[in-house]
Amino acid sequence: MRLFLVSSDDPQAQNAYFQQRLDELTGQAIKSDAVLSRVNRELRQRRQAFALLSELHRSITTDLPAREVYARLLRAVQQSLKMDRSAVLERIGDGPEFRLAEANGFDADSHFSARADDALLHPQGFVLATKSTTGTPFITHIRESLGIAFFIAVPIVSGDRVIALLVSGRQREMKPFFPPLDEQDVNTMASLAGFLGSALTNARLFAHQRRMTESFRRFVPREFLEILGLESIVDIGIGEQVQRTMSILFSDIRSFTAISERMSPRENFDFINRYLEFVAPAVIENGGFIDKYIGDAIMALFPGDADSAVRGAVGLHTGLARFNAEWTARGNAPIHIGAGIHTGSLMLGTVGFKERMDTTVIADAVNLASRMEGLTKQYGASVLITGTTRDAMRLPCALAMRAVDRVLVKGKREPVEIVEVFAADAPELASAKAASLDAFAAAMAGYAAGNFSKAAELFGTIIARNPSDTAATVLAARCRKFIASGAPDDWQGVVAMEK
Repeated sequence: MRLFLVSSDDPQAQNAYFQQRLDELTGQAIKSDAVLSRVNRELRQRRQAFALLSELHRSITTDLPAREVYARLLRAVQQSLKMDRSAVLERIGDGPEFRLAEANGFDADSHFSARADDALLHPQGFVLATKSTTGTPFITHIRESLGIAFFIAVPIVSGDRVIALLVSGRQREMKPFFPPLDEQDVNTMASLAGFLGSALTNARLFAHQRRMTESFRRFVPREFLEILGLESIVDIGIGEQVQRTMSILFSDIRSFTAISERMSPRENFDFINRYLEFVAPAVIENGGFIDKYIGDAIMALFPGDADSAVRGAVGLHTGLARFNAEWTARGNAPIHIGAGIHTGSLMLGTVGFKERMDTTVIADAVNLASRMEGLTKQYGASVLITGTTRDAMRLPCALAMRAVDRVLVKGKREPVEIVEVFAADAPELASAKAASLDAFAAAMAGYAAGNFSKAAELFGTIIARNPSDTAATVLAARCRKFIASGAPDDWQGVVAMEK
C-alpha cells in the first residue's frame, strides 16, 4: 500500500492528488470490468459447449447414419452458438480437396467443394476468420460461396487422419448479441469436431461389428446361440451343450446326382443357391432355423411346436412350385423334393478343437428324421412324418395327412408309425387322396389285422381311382406277397426295414 502525505494548507495540491487517485481507480475499474466481462463470456462459452456436448451425447447414437449425425450436430451448432450457416465438408481421398456433405442455414449445392488451407490438414489445426484475418484462398472461397464473412473451420479427425471439416459462421458481428468470434469459440468448435470424429468412428465400428455379426449369423444361427444361452458368437466355446425336445426336418432333391452330372461346377452352385433362395425361407417363416446345408439337402430345427415344422415342410413345396415355374421356363424338367420330420429329444452343442469347431446336433431323433426323408421316395410322398410328430401337433387336423405304414427301423425295438402329409402334394393328387381317406383307413385296418385279401381289394379300388397313389400301390403289393407266401407268425401290422 502506498501512503501519500499531502499538506493540508495546499488546496491545489490536494485537488491534484485526489484527481490523480480518481483517474487511477477509474482505470482500474475499467480494466476490472473488461477482465470480468471477458471471464464471464468465457464461462458462458464453456457452459454453452458443455451443454451442447451433453445434448449431442444424448441424441446421437452409434446406429445413426453419418448424414443424420452431421445434421443433428449442425442444428445444435446453429441454435447454441448463434451461427447463421454451418456445413460439414468431407475429404476427397488424402489430398486437400473437400466436398459438401451436409449443410444448415442455406440451400446447399451438392457439387460444392473447397481446397483447404494446410493448417486444416493437421488434427490440431483451425481457421478463425475475423475482420482482421488475411484472406487466404480457402477463406475467400468460403466467404464468397457460403456467404459468411466471419467463421471458424476445424478438422474432424478419425484416428490420426483428418476426414472432414466443420465450418460454421455468421454474416454479421454486433455486440452484445453477436460478439466477434474468438479462440474460445475455436475451442468450442474443436470440442464439437472431436465429438463428431469419435461419433463417426464409433458408428463405423458399430456398423462393422453389425456386419460381422450378420456374417457370422449366416454360419451360426442366432437361434442356436439362444438355445445355448449365449449372446454372441464370441462366447462360444468347445463343449457347449444343451438338451431340448425339438422337431427335426430333413429335405433333399430327388435324383440330384443325375441332375448335377449335366452341369458344370459353377452351374451346380448357381442351381443350388437359386433353389435354396425359393425354398429355405419357409423354414424361417415357420419358426425354425437351418442348422446346416449338406449339398442339396437341408437340415432344419424347430424349437417350437411340431405344427410349425410340418407347416415348414409344406412351405418348402410351395417354394419349390415357384422355383419350378422359373426352372421349367428355361426348358428344364421340374425337380422334386422329399421332406421328413421327427420330433424328439436331442443334444445341441459344439464339437471340434481350438483351431476349428462347429455346432452340431447329436441324437437318434436326427437319424429317424433323415430316415423319414429317405422313405419319401419309396412311398411317393412329398412329406413323411413320424407318428410321434403327429401326436405332438396341437392341430393335426389342420393339415391333410394319413398313416401309411408301421415299420421297425433297423437297430430299433419299438415300431415307428409313418404318416404322409399329402397337403404338400399337387392340388389334384391331394384332392384324390383326400377323397379316399376312409377307404385307405379301412384298408390299413384290414392290413394290420392280417386280412390281406380284403386290404388288397380296398387298396386296388383306391389305385383304380388314383393310379398316382404310390403308398396304396406299395401296400397292395405287400398284401399280395403275404397272400402268396404268408405273413410272419407274429404279425402285428409291422414290417422290418432291411436298410
